[in-house]
Amino acid sequence: MNTQVKNPLPALQATRAGERFPFSASPRGWYAVAWVEDLALASVKPARLCDRDIVVVRTESGEVAVYDAHCPHLGAHLGYGGVVEGEHLRCPFHGWEYDGGGRCSKIPFVDAPMKVGLRKWPTVVRGGMLQAWQDPNGEPPLWTPVEVEQQGWTAPVHRGDCYWNLRAHVQDIAENGIDVAHFTTVHGSQAIGELLNVRYEGAHASWTSISASDLAGKPSIAEASVVLNALGLHQVQVRIDEGKLEFRSFLYVTPVADGRIDIRMTVSIKETGDRRKDRMVLSYLVPRLTAELAKDFAIWENKIYIERPPLSRVDGPIRHFRKWAGELYS
Repeated sequence: MNTQVKNPLPALQATRAGERFPFSASPRGWYAVAWVEDLALASVKPARLCDRDIVVVRTESGEVAVYDAHCPHLGAHLGYGGVVEGEHLRCPFHGWEYDGGGRCSKIPFVDAPMKVGLRKWPTVVRGGMLQAWQDPNGEPPLWTPVEVEQQGWTAPVHRGDCYWNLRAHVQDIAENGIDVAHFTTVHGSQAIGELLNVRYEGAHASWTSISASDLAGKPSIAEASVVLNALGLHQVQVRIDEGKLEFRSFLYVTPVADGRIDIRMTVSIKETGDRRKDRMVLSYLVPRLTAELAKDFAIWENKIYIERPPLSRVDGPIRHFRKWAGELYS
């Protein structure tokens, strides 16, 4: 679903992730908020997104939405005691109600509602993930994430151990994929990977990375096709040894607040035709991928941003990547 918003959010103030990064913590893009299946019907959940308090609402009919959290009447936080009544959200303080568009629809003991409302974030659901749109200038969505074809792939695994909250910036996680020189020192690759077909098209970046590594005790060649949807969604499809194993790893990276981000990961494999084998492969693959991702955490949480790094010939096209990423902040 794609929520149409007549009045887009006002521009957010540029928030710096401490003094580590000379740019906003929340560049333009779609950011994951919650798995829809984790939201109960007629529920309201408090959260943080792009340094703002929000509420994630699911109505009795199953519609989902994201609003700024505070009632415009006297400032109560709707995520603490707020109630969903049918398709409306009721404030816990004075009982004011708001409809699906965020407009005030009822004030107890008053004949007509006032012309006030909640700011509603543009949202879309893709692959079961509720995503919200952030723009530094308050512009409405400039693109919509595509629905990825699931036919022929196992259902994505998104367990509790595939979620992390880190002291990091969304750009660092995206840049990590094109920084092939770190694959040997951090991830044990046998040689620095090769990058092919690097493209930057609007809010999307893509490339293919080829590297040699160890899989289940055997040397393997991994060909990873990477697509970035701005800096908030990383889609990685990997072929091992020319197709002996194919899997997908999606990273949803969301700026939250105070220089922190949420990372959610899903994993699926290309179906083999044997469900038991598929489950066995996933039971091996998921912890392996989470362990590899975790090797970067201490670096991300403690590194700083060097604006003009002295790059060597093996560092990959980091300067070109940063030029593309810079366009998402203006």
